[in-house]
Amino acid sequence: EYLSNAINYGDTLLDYGCGSGILSISALHLGAIHSIGVDVEAESLITAERNIRLNNLHFDENYGTKRFTGLHTREVLPFEVGPPGGVDICVANILVGQLVRPSMVAAIVTNLRVEGKLCLSGIRPGGEVDSLKEAYGKWIEWVDEDYGELAAE
Repeated sequence: EYLSNAINYGDTLLDYGCGSGILSISALHLGAIHSIGVDVEAESLITAERNIRLNNLHFDENYGTKRFTGLHTREVLPFEVGPPGGVDICVANILVGQLVRPSMVAAIVTNLRVEGKLCLSGIRPGGEVDSLKEAYGKWIEWVDEDYGELAAE
């Protein structure tokens, strides 16, 4: 749901913890021109690439460019991912313990363009939100009305 409101035609997405590539696939279908999927598991990167191909989203015929790039977490360096100036949107569906690590914070915020959008999902209510605000607060302006919780019984 977030991506359907956030993606603009021509955006570049950084999909941190890409897993099967579902968020990259969604973003590309919604108009993103390129997605960079990052994962710690090599198998996830292979699966994401395969799923991008199965959805016929791997190549842009108009520009002759690849639309998905898979990177292992160790390949992500500050200021080194995506186009000059950074990506338009970063989504990260990773446990909060990893998200608040200084190296992860640096990898995300330095590769996000000025006024880019960051969506962190899979966060449990309570202290986890406060931990994220503390870790990213120096670089990110939090928009609390965009924050949502879903509870299941």
